Amino acid sequence: MLLTGGGFALAALLTFYASLPALWADPLGQFAEWFQTLSNHPNPQFNLFQGEWLYGPDGPPFEYIPVWIGITTPPVVLLLAAIGVIWLLWRVARRPRDVWRGNGSRFGLLLLVLFVAPIIAIVVNGSNIHSGWRHVYFLYAPLMLIAVFGLYWILSSVRMRWMRAGASVLAVAGVAVMIVSMMRIHPVQDSYFNTIVDRTTPDYLLSQYNLDHWNMGYWRILRKAVEEHQEQVLFTSVWKFHAQKHFLPEENRMIQYYPSPPVFSNGFYTSHLASIRNYIDRIYNNTIYSIYRTSLKNMDSEEIIRLALDGEPVATSVFTIYLRQKMVVIVKQDCSPGELRGYFRFQIYPVDVSDLSGRDKRNGLELIDVRPGGNVMDASGRCAWVVLLPDYPIANVLVRQVGGLELLWSARFAVTPPEIDPAVLAKEPLASGAFDIYRDGGALVYVREPCANEDVEAKFGIDVYPHDPADLPSDHQRGRFDVRTFSIWEGGGRVGDRCVAVVSLPDYPVAGVRTGQVDETGWRWSVEFAVTPAEVDAAVLAREPLASAVFDVHRDDDALVYVKEGCTEEEAGATFFLHVVPVDVEDLPAHRVEHGFDNLDFALWQRGGSAGGCCVAVVPLPDYPILSASTGQYDETGNR
Repeated sequence: MLLTGGGFALAALLTFYASLPALWADPLGQFAEWFQTLSNHPNPQFNLFQGEWLYGPDGPPFEYIPVWIGITTPPVVLLLAAIGVIWLLWRVARRPRDVWRGNGSRFGLLLLVLFVAPIIAIVVNGSNIHSGWRHVYFLYAPLMLIAVFGLYWILSSVRMRWMRAGASVLAVAGVAVMIVSMMRIHPVQDSYFNTIVDRTTPDYLLSQYNLDHWNMGYWRILRKAVEEHQEQVLFTSVWKFHAQKHFLPEENRMIQYYPSPPVFSNGFYTSHLASIRNYIDRIYNNTIYSIYRTSLKNMDSEEIIRLALDGEPVATSVFTIYLRQKMVVIVKQDCSPGELRGYFRFQIYPVDVSDLSGRDKRNGLELIDVRPGGNVMDASGRCAWVVLLPDYPIANVLVRQVGGLELLWSARFAVTPPEIDPAVLAKEPLASGAFDIYRDGGALVYVREPCANEDVEAKFGIDVYPHDPADLPSDHQRGRFDVRTFSIWEGGGRVGDRCVAVVSLPDYPVAGVRTGQVDETGWRWSVEFAVTPAEVDAAVLAREPLASAVFDVHRDDDALVYVKEGCTEEEAGATFFLHVVPVDVEDLPAHRVEHGFDNLDFALWQRGGSAGGCCVAVVPLPDYPILSASTGQYDETGNR
C-alpha cells in the first residue's frame, strides 16, 4: 500500500508542477504564495446566509458548508450517505484490520477524509467562501460515492427481498425527482433547494440565501420582454445587476441597464418609472427577477443640455461633470468611441453611514458601476450620460472611469457641503497655514479660498493633545496625544473656489492641536494652536513661584503652572522639558526606571496657550511621590 500510494503521490506531484509553468521558477515559494492567497482570499464579496449578509474575507461560520450541502443536496443522496457513513464506521470498528486489506473499508475511509478534511481546513483558515458552496462543489463526488456505499450495503446485506426492492425503487425515484426538478427550474439549476428548506413561503429563499449567482435566468425573462415590445423601451431589473445585453438581437441593442431608474438613454428621457408591465421570473414561489418596462419620450441633445447642464460644473477631468439635485451628468464634447470603454464607478459617501444598506455599511460607501456604451453618443459627437444618485443625504461622490485594470481618470465633488455659521468665519481664526482654521463648538473648521486641486486631494493630519493624558485611548497614552488623518472630502468638500471641511474634536477636554497636510514624506505644512487654553486659579498665581527663569513655575495641587507676561512668539514656540525625580525609583514607568527619572516634553499650546501677550501652561504631575523636578526650554541647538 505504501509503495502504490507513494508512487501515486509522486506522479500526481510531478503532473501538477508540469502543468503549471508559473511554478517552475520558484516551485516552493510560488506554491506557498498561492496557498496563502487561496486560504485567505481578499475578494470583498458579501454572501446572504440564513438571512444575514456575511463578509467573505472574514471566513464562513462552522455551519456554513454543512447547511448549504444539507439544503441543496437531494434528500435521497443525504439519506443514503448517512447510511453509508454509519455502515463504514461500524464496519471499521468491528474489523479494524480490514482497513489494511483493501476490501472497501480503506476506500470508504479515504472518501470520508476527502469530504470532511477540506471543510475543517476552510473553517480553520477562515477562507473566503461565498455565493453558496460553489467553491467546494468537488465535495459532491465523495458524498455521492459514500451514498453508493449506503445503497450497496442495503442491497447486499438486507435479507428481505421487499426491502431491497424498496431501496432500489427509492434510488430510482430519487434520480427521477432530481431530473424533473432540473427540468422544471431550468436554466437556474444552481438555485436548486430540497424539501428540507421552506420553498412555499413567498420569497423566503430570496431573503435567506443567494440565488442564481451566474444570472442564468435573466436572459429568459429579458428576451420575453423584448419580444413583446419591439418599440424603443428601456428595461430596469429590480433584483439583478447584469444586463447580459450582448445576447440581445442587433435591433434591440439600444436597451440600457441601470441599477437605479435612469433618466437618459440614447436621446430618450424619462422622469419616472412606469410599471406598464411587470415581468417576473419565479422559482419555488420565490421571485428571482423582476423587470419593469419604462415609458420613454424623445428629447434632442439641446433639450438635455437645458435640462441638466445649467450652471457651473462640479468637477472637470477628461469628462465634465454637472450636478442637478440628485442627477449627475457626465459630458464630453468631441467624444470618440475609444473614450467610452470600461465603466464609470461611482463611490458614494453618505452624510450618515447608517443610511447605507447592510452590505455597504462595513465599507462606509455605496458603489454604483455604469457602463458607458457607444449608444450614448449623439450625432454631433457629444457624449452625455446621466445617473441618479440614491435618495439619502450624500456628502460627496468620487467618479472613476476604469478600463480593464487601468484607471483612466477620476474626479470628486461635494453633493451636500457642510453648512457653516457665518458668525464662525467672521471671527479671527485659531491659526492660519495653507488653510484658515476656526473653532465651531466641538469641531474645527478648515477653510481655503481660492482652493487648488492639490489642496483638495492632500491628506490632513491632526494631533490632539488633551488636558489630561488619561483621557486618551490606551494605545495613544504613551505618546500623550491622539493621532488622526482625514481628507477634505471626509469632512466637507469643494464649493466653487472654496474648500471647507468640518472635523469633530474628541469629547474629552482638548488643550491644543497640531494640524496640517501630510504626504508620504511627512508634513507638507502644519500649524500649532491652543483649542481650550488652561484656566488657572488667581490664588495660585498670587503665591510665590516655586522657581523663576524665563517662565515662573507655580504649584497647583498635582500640577505645575508655567506663566510669563509679555510672552514673545519665540518663547511660546520653543519646546519645554520636565524631568521628575521620584522618591522611590520603582514608581517610575518600566521604560524609565533605568534613567532614574520621568521625562516629559511638551509645547505651550499642548498644555495651555498664549493670549494677549501672556503665556500659560498647566502640566499634570505623576501620581507617585516626587522628590524634585527640573524644567526649562530647548530648541534644535540645545538647552535654552
